[in-house]
Amino acid sequence: MTTQAFPIESINACPICQHPEARFVAHYPEPHLEIGVTLNQCLGCSVVYQNPRLSLAGIHMLEDQSDVYDYDAEQQAQAVDDRDEIIAWLETMTNLKPRSILDVGCNRGYLLAAAARRGWRPSGVELSLVSAAAARERFGFPIYPNLEALPEGQLYDLITCWHVVEHLHQPVQMLQQLYDLLTPDGVLAIQVPAYSFADEYLRRGHSLHIFCASHPVHYTAETLTMVLEKAGFEVLYSDESTEYLFLTIYAAKPSRNAQSRHNAELQAQLEQTSQKLAWFEADHAEIAKQLQSMNHYIRRLEATLEVKNQYLEHLEQRLNAVNNGRAMRMLNKLKRS
Repeated sequence: MTTQAFPIESINACPICQHPEARFVAHYPEPHLEIGVTLNQCLGCSVVYQNPRLSLAGIHMLEDQSDVYDYDAEQQAQAVDDRDEIIAWLETMTNLKPRSILDVGCNRGYLLAAAARRGWRPSGVELSLVSAAAARERFGFPIYPNLEALPEGQLYDLITCWHVVEHLHQPVQMLQQLYDLLTPDGVLAIQVPAYSFADEYLRRGHSLHIFCASHPVHYTAETLTMVLEKAGFEVLYSDESTEYLFLTIYAAKPSRNAQSRHNAELQAQLEQTSQKLAWFEADHAEIAKQLQSMNHYIRRLEATLEVKNQYLEHLEQRLNAVNNGRAMRMLNKLKRS
């Protein structure tokens, strides 16, 4: 792709907090822009952003011309296999079962294909007409041109934004829309290049993987967490990979965290109850053992008493016999006199 006059624009304030002042950070050459990429850091919220930057029309033009994901059949199959691991990891980390998934910025649909293979019901959003057409043709999934085109009232259990948020001009506004599209116990999963590793990108010779025309905003774990909180989310998980130089964050509605805390409390109560029940059963077993011993002792006493009663009865019979003999002798004596 050659350098051409993509439309650009200058902005007067931070795209996150609207603070008007920023400090210059760096300038990098960019093969698709004659002016290169100029980075500034907001003095209000510390987010790093481009100014000037590609306009939305410019980003669409650049994405439509991109051949990054133009894979042959073998590469496509491998891309789906690789993304299968992403979905599996998401399921493990979020305790989600395959239900509905929306991949925002789905490109050629490889992540959706991996999710569908694992039992998810896939839908995608893709602004690039070229990429959306390729995804529909290859996989047949419903791919929408923007969030407004999604079916009214449809909510999603998992929303993925894999290398998307760094492309947005108004990230807070879009994340607020995603908040409204998420089920109460759903999860939003985001991955972006980690600006914390800016020097490492340069050292590895991969500066264009992060400092490119289509990345108007750059994020660290702290600044992306701040942006998500502005949109109403709470962060569940955050990781900056030193191997891949990516930042991955999972977020949810506060109600999900509250429910998780409630479930954890219920689980703790259940464990305490189970422990008390185990103690009770142990005590009950000991008491039962003691009762069995006492019953055995009582039966022995009863048997002993039975023997004693029989002996006493025998004595009584002998006493009666003795007494009767004495009485007869006294009568006979009286008769003789």
